[in-house]
Amino acid sequence: MRRILISALFTVLLCGCTARGSDFRMLVDQKISDALSCGLQQPSFMKDSYAYYVSPYIGRIDATATSNTFSYNGTQFVMNLRVPDIINRKYYSGGNDVLMPVSAGRSLLESSGQYEDYLGIRQPYSVRVSGLDAGVLVETRTAYMDFSSVCRKEDAPDLIGEMLKIARTVKPEEEQILSLYSTRESISFTGETITLFENIAPENGSIEELFIEANSAGEKVDHLIDDEPAEDDYGIPDE
Repeated sequence: MRRILISALFTVLLCGCTARGSDFRMLVDQKISDALSCGLQQPSFMKDSYAYYVSPYIGRIDATATSNTFSYNGTQFVMNLRVPDIINRKYYSGGNDVLMPVSAGRSLLESSGQYEDYLGIRQPYSVRVSGLDAGVLVETRTAYMDFSSVCRKEDAPDLIGEMLKIARTVKPEEEQILSLYSTRESISFTGETITLFENIAPENGSIEELFIEANSAGEKVDHLIDDEPAEDDYGIPDE
């Protein structure tokens, strides 16, 4: 009898975990679907090598020539221009690879597909959510941009949706990118990351100890002086 009760309890717990995992995937899929079907604004924030649009409810915290740090509902996320990949496609006929690099976290969800940008061009994307000791690592890789954030699991679906909305408005200036960053000998560009690995051994043997929360990597530009909005500092108003 005791074995039967233990078995039944285990089954209930397993079903509960499976249901929660299924609910999370359904919510992520819904947010992705919403992001890929919503109306788009034309790019209004201009940089030397690309332009993009971001909704007024998303805060723009910091920027470099190739990176932006945003805030959505109190959670920071970054957007990095995929400079080496753009150059590789131009000079070496490389494919538009959006496969995710190896992650240290426990993979909770992976999804991929295509989105239609504001010019009507089909572009690939890939999404991954990885579990950490505290929160999750969200990574969204698109044709021209990489997005990443460390957040609470319940915030991940909305965050993924916002990342894809921005990605759909990105307009790269490929010739300018090649002019600024390509010499066929070396590539110099600045990236922004939410989480990095410190070159130290984890004190408790856990790989997550290597994660640090500070935004770093690259010299930042104060007051977003790299951004040149087409209309004003808040973008083109919605009609």
